Amino acid sequence: MSNHGKAILALAAVTAGLLLAAAQKQDQAEVALRAAIDKELIDGDLKAAIEMYKKILARPGGNRAAAAKALLHIGQCQEKLGNAEARKSYEQLLREYPDQREVATEARGRLAALETRATSESPAGLTVRQVWSGPPLVALGGVTPDGRYLTFVDWESGDLAVRDLATGKNRRLTGKGSWAQSDEFAEFSVVSPDGKQVAYVWLNHPEGKQPNVSLYKG
Repeated sequence: MSNHGKAILALAAVTAGLLLAAAQKQDQAEVALRAAIDKELIDGDLKAAIEMYKKILARPGGNRAAAAKALLHIGQCQEKLGNAEARKSYEQLLREYPDQREVATEARGRLAALETRATSESPAGLTVRQVWSGPPLVALGGVTPDGRYLTFVDWESGDLAVRDLATGKNRRLTGKGSWAQSDEFAEFSVVSPDGKQVAYVWLNHPEGKQPNVSLYKG
């Protein structure tokens, strides 16, 4: 056999070895995920399950699908334990695993449920006024100084949006397109003192890319 043929065979062997190693990592992550889910749902040991899920997240170059599911389950366990960190877990999932669409959709739903629950529990002595009667809202924003508008994230598209609290009408301030067109989304907006500008975080999903802080001038 020629040297060229030997080189091709060697390269093929290396490639096959790498593919096998990657497949083994995927399988190990799935096995670890199933064990953690059993610990959570069958044994009912939520704290131990959280630690098992965290180990899945810590695996270098791990299975992204398994990691996203692990992070979702961490949030769910934290909810059951009454831990406020659940919100952060869901937000981390949306930032780091937007490509895992089914799991990301579930995380958005859990965030919306947490927001609804928080707004329904009002401390004694405060006056409650309904300003939202539509689908569950995850604001991640703020109210203008005059109390007229509320900035929030429109999870139907991920755009930054504003709600007129007097009329109940919503308006998108950005136009990124649908989730199928782009996985980017707005988050954490703050209205300027004069109510004419909104500073907000814009999350870009490619791995390793930092979020941008943007400014909307109305």
